[in-house]
Amino acid sequence: MTNPVWAWLIETGLSPEVAHMAAGIGRRRKPGWNFGERFGQSRTALDDGSSVLIGGEYEDFYDPDFYIYNDVVVARSDGSITLYGYPEEVFQPTDFHTATKVGNGIYIIGCLGYVKDRRPNHTPVYFLDLQSFQISAVETVGEAPSWLFKHTAKLEPDTHAISVEGGRVMQESTNDLIPNDGVWKLCLRTFEWTKQKS
Repeated sequence: MTNPVWAWLIETGLSPEVAHMAAGIGRRRKPGWNFGERFGQSRTALDDGSSVLIGGEYEDFYDPDFYIYNDVVVARSDGSITLYGYPEEVFQPTDFHTATKVGNGIYIIGCLGYVKDRRPNHTPVYFLDLQSFQISAVETVGEAPSWLFKHTAKLEPDTHAISVEGGRVMQESTNDLIPNDGVWKLCLRTFEWTKQKS
């Protein structure tokens, strides 16, 4: 995407409210685009010195600028910035996820997201291709951790799997968000989830 205002907001790190004031707009009821003060955004360093920043949210529901993003920003070592946007049916608004680099791509696992998008017994997984910057949903099988966020993820090259633990999950019976006390592995060959024995 080549929105010059958004590029300016990335460079300055201004909040939507300050940007509106600077433009003489004042506070608006619809959210203004933000980059500099996002929560739950992931940052992945690449071998060439670039960083890939994914999603994140601005503030919370009480703020008029609250919004959960589904974009990808590539900040290169020469100072240039590229912004990619995706339809929500391709990549849903995503925050408090993990981003694990594997080869020429990044696996994006979990998110808090909007309440309406949360599904018990489902863990969202996406793959970001670092050559084309296309994102695709990964269909998984097995026993998933449920709706998972604020967790940690670790690549295990020997088993070609990503293990996730900690954070919070959605409880199936009540839809409450509770601490995650399990460790799961996602096999990157079969995309099967398995829960590790304690």
